[in-house]
Amino acid sequence: MPIVSEELQNGVFVCLAICAADGFISKEEEEILEVEFEKNFNVSAIQFQNLIDLFFKSSNEIEVFLDAVHASHLRGQLLNIAKEAAAADGLDIRENIAWNKCNVYWS
Repeated sequence: MPIVSEELQNGVFVCLAICAADGFISKEEEEILEVEFEKNFNVSAIQFQNLIDLFFKSSNEIEVFLDAVHASHLRGQLLNIAKEAAAADGLDIRENIAWNKCNVYWS
């Protein structure tokens, strides 16, 4: 099981923050994120659950996570994954605003 890089870890946190913008991360959102990170980045289910725990223990603002992701191709991938996951239970306006904020921040 490869170690999750710090950049990818912060990318997961960005996706989680977007999905949490409406006040919670639904089971549907979590499942899509877990599947997509396993499929695209070989992040195991155990690693993903550990990242969720770290996310909820963090007091960082989303900008800290955004600043830690440098690769432009990774940013695009993360935004696509986040939007798909956030839409899993209906894309709430707050999630859409968070997604747009991240997109603009990385532009």
